Amino acid sequence: IFPTLSVLTFPIIFVKVYLSAIVFLKEGQNMHTMKEVAKMMNLPAHTLRYYEECGILTEIQRNSIGQRIYTPYNLEQINLIKCLRACGLSRKYVCFLSH
Repeated sequence: IFPTLSVLTFPIIFVKVYLSAIVFLKEGQNMHTMKEVAKMMNLPAHTLRYYEECGILTEIQRNSIGQRIYTPYNLEQINLIKCLRACGLSRKYVCFLSH
């Protein structure tokens, strides 16, 4: 009755719906530097740069001296990435899903 979906279809649909939903989050005054986000999320800074480079993290702002500034929207993106990684998806596959 239901069409057969490949194992890869669900993550793609989930990511696209989730990313569409968090677009509507209001950006508050809570801005964080890369160092703060890396510590909060327990991720190395080079991983955050990689995610920005491959296009998963979007709309990263920079302050007057060029430091990356992360908004609540970006923190939600990082949480999604961490969830997908915890499910066993590789960084390359997570990057693939974002496009």
